[in-house]
Amino acid sequence: MKNPWKEFHLKIYEEHMSSAEVCQLQTFEYIGEKEFVAIIDKNKININVISCVIQRNNNNSFVSNSKCDSYFVTILSIHHDINEYRLKEAFSIIKFNCIKHKKYMLPDGKEFIRMDFKQ
Repeated sequence: MKNPWKEFHLKIYEEHMSSAEVCQLQTFEYIGEKEFVAIIDKNKININVISCVIQRNNNNSFVSNSKCDSYFVTILSIHHDINEYRLKEAFSIIKFNCIKHKKYMLPDGKEFIRMDFKQ
């Protein structure tokens, strides 16, 4: 499958993200918990603390409502929720401990989950 982010217009993305209804930041590509942690593991000699912020949708759509949300339909085809517990487990395998775990509620019923890890 072709990556829809490669054809997505940055101007529309920025307009959507800057709207008052959204107030969120998204990453541009999902690689999965295991793949992400594998990258950290390969570079851990240079890492003291790594902070991860994931979005929990809480039964809401991955894309928040805005006047631009119809442009994000193709992105939904590659969206995968990140599981905070699988992420924590994956970090523990490479000897990183979770030193901070905090949830931030968002206006649209979603939440950000911040997790900091340290060797």
